[in-house]
Amino acid sequence: MGIKHLIYATVAVALLASCAGSTDYTSLVDTRIGTESCFVLSYGNTYPATGRPFGMNLWSPQTGAHGDGWKYTYQSDEIRAFSQAHQCSPWTRDYAALALFPETGELEVLSAQRGAKFSHEDETAQPQYYSVTFRNGIMTEMSPTERGNHLRFTYPEGSPAYLIIDGGHCESEMNIDPEGLKVTGCMDMGRRRHKGSMCWFVLTFDRPVKSFGAWHDPNIPALVRYKTPDMLAAALGDKPDLAPAEMMPGADAVEEFNSGIYIVFEPGTAVQVKVASSFISAEQAEQNYRSELASHSSFEQTLEEGTKAWNDALGRIAVEGGTDEQLRTFYACLYHANLFPRMFHEYDAEGEPHHFDPNTREVYPGYGFNDIGYWDAFRSQFPLYNILFPAMQERYVRSIMESYEHDGYLPSWPFYRETFGMIGNHAISLLADAWAKGIRCFDPKDALKAYDEQISGDDAVALEQQQKLGYQTSFGRYGAVPYKDKGYLPYPEYQYGTAVTLEYAYDDFCAWTLARAAGDSECEERFGKSMYNYRNVFDPKVGYMRGRGADGGWTPDFNPIAWGGPFIEGNAMHYNWSVFQDVRGLIDLYGSE
Repeated sequence: MGIKHLIYATVAVALLASCAGSTDYTSLVDTRIGTESCFVLSYGNTYPATGRPFGMNLWSPQTGAHGDGWKYTYQSDEIRAFSQAHQCSPWTRDYAALALFPETGELEVLSAQRGAKFSHEDETAQPQYYSVTFRNGIMTEMSPTERGNHLRFTYPEGSPAYLIIDGGHCESEMNIDPEGLKVTGCMDMGRRRHKGSMCWFVLTFDRPVKSFGAWHDPNIPALVRYKTPDMLAAALGDKPDLAPAEMMPGADAVEEFNSGIYIVFEPGTAVQVKVASSFISAEQAEQNYRSELASHSSFEQTLEEGTKAWNDALGRIAVEGGTDEQLRTFYACLYHANLFPRMFHEYDAEGEPHHFDPNTREVYPGYGFNDIGYWDAFRSQFPLYNILFPAMQERYVRSIMESYEHDGYLPSWPFYRETFGMIGNHAISLLADAWAKGIRCFDPKDALKAYDEQISGDDAVALEQQQKLGYQTSFGRYGAVPYKDKGYLPYPEYQYGTAVTLEYAYDDFCAWTLARAAGDSECEERFGKSMYNYRNVFDPKVGYMRGRGADGGWTPDFNPIAWGGPFIEGNAMHYNWSVFQDVRGLIDLYGSE
């Protein structure tokens, strides 16, 4: 059965308010699908994220060394850590990647050197539950909450039982209270735009400590970037020759770049570890722990709640018909669609939401979200959310407008802080689609005002931002002057000119729909013209969208399958269909269907 039949010939595809009957949709999902990837070649670029739907933190096994964007690759046979994760692409890598690693035999704390062999046959990877038994006999289980994780480590009899707590490639501070069975700390995210931003955590364990200490890795920052030969070697499993860690037995605190704590338990111990974190404060981390984990006396209690949460999310689409493989593929895809954007808000002692804004470094009341690229998600992912999760999307739409109020611009690709990644001004698409689907929690006049400010800046502002970041950005309206004057963005004078033209035209269509809702005749007339600018980059002689220079001439040597050039992450055959706002008009350009 083909994809078309899977979609159209199923007995029923029903949108549900909650989990349908007793179906366990989590049993249909293998979170490892898409993980057979590496820096050289991608087969999905995913990792087996375990967590709650749209949770503030995800957790994942880690086969690569700290800092490697390909944190888990299916072809690997060794795990180096279990880490808190926020990564939405291997190209961005991660932040606040607090890592835990159970170990036996000889104590090795360095992420580029440590590791335990495993087989996929001894691994279970579901949205709410991950477990693996290493060949050395250690079994790890984890079932996260929205802002924390509940883990259980079972060590073999007769061998040392270590737990390593690793702050990653950043400044970190950790303190252990061995009598109180508790570790607290914080991490400075450290990388470029994230410098000076903190993540606080609290971690508890339910078994007595035999001994403990601290450690520091003197090799960092030599391995910080995955493109270095050493990092690539580590990512591929060849452990480089490094200086040994500086060990501090008995130390109950450490404050150092790339450092951590180690704990020694009795051999054969089964220890439950509960950890929660916060981007607001140490006190908020404690609050998150109290509200999500403190009352959970058993691992099974947390797991049961996680299973229910995922069945509610996945069960909003009930699919009948098709093969077992097709069902598993469908729900694996739906699982991935329920990971991002992540909730970035936390609840205070009164149960009220508030969130840290990494762009202003201020805490604001209300709901916040993070970690998703609008360019990647405006076409299908956000429209799906508006159908499946209207209550969440109402919160999300409000957060877009609040970001404009706090930051002075509409978001485009928040990855912790705003990155201004990719092209277009697609926040307006999210707002217009929400409005069209009945999510009307904002004033369309305010949305139009924000959009108009975003696109009315001169080229100098956008070009300055591009030079600062080193890539073409969605800050402001890149090429605003020639786009307005010519009705298209010239290429090669402007990077990705044809793709940008097509996406600006669609964004202006979205603004046109909101202008009609707001009764703004001036914006309706203006955007009602520019939404047809896609026609200006269509060459009827070749039958494709095409690069067009400032002199009006077409880019020579046209090849519809040539990657890049006037397009971004695609070619003419892809971008020919990027006229979502006027399908009839695209048909007319060709003269027939």
